[in-house]
Amino acid sequence: MWRAADVGRLLAILAVALILSPRNAAAQENASHALTLKQIQDLVSLGVPDSTVHTEIQKRGLAFTPDPAVLASLSAKGAGPLTLADIKALIPKTGGPDLKPQGYVSDFAGVVDHASRQQLERYCANLEHQTGAQLALVAVPSLNGESVEEFAHALFNKWGIGHKGKDDGVLLLLSIGDRRSRLQVGHGLEATITDGFSGEALRAMQPELRAGLYGDALVRAANTIGTRIAQAKGVTPVP
Repeated sequence: MWRAADVGRLLAILAVALILSPRNAAAQENASHALTLKQIQDLVSLGVPDSTVHTEIQKRGLAFTPDPAVLASLSAKGAGPLTLADIKALIPKTGGPDLKPQGYVSDFAGVVDHASRQQLERYCANLEHQTGAQLALVAVPSLNGESVEEFAHALFNKWGIGHKGKDDGVLLLLSIGDRRSRLQVGHGLEATITDGFSGEALRAMQPELRAGLYGDALVRAANTIGTRIAQAKGVTPVP
């Protein structure tokens, strides 16, 4: 008499055999061919046990480079903790330090329109001229598995935002894929750009961010931050 558990195990074995079986001669020569994203998605969708998927990932490796979006997608499909941990461990942690600044505005995600970028470059240059403070605005496609705090901190230190001895820099980071934002503030401006003010400035961008108007969101934030710094320095707010 077949028990439900036995039937379940048999179905899982059949599912793995069907999904992972070589489909062509080239694949047959390499029975341990790496797993594609579709194969993992199929295994998860068919309810193959988490431990089985984990074993296959460990044995075969991946035929693709995972990112946080893949991790979120598999989680939504019901992938188990072992599978998710395997995927997360294989996300490249390139992180902030590998990026190079492009000016006051560094748009690695390609989301800031030309007009907004020009406006922001002028604004940040005027801000530095009038107050000495450096404001860097950065958009990245993904945090590559890092926390927004770790990413922003590493990028801020790597780029040396602010003047030596004054530590008067501010980094506004947007991660488009993760929908995360962060203000990293140098010690010389912490009394001006407080945690409470940072939270308000980031929340004020949300309508534009939800609408996909990233340039407008950064313009709003830059004006808010710049006005705060200018007032603290006792100068006319930057136009």
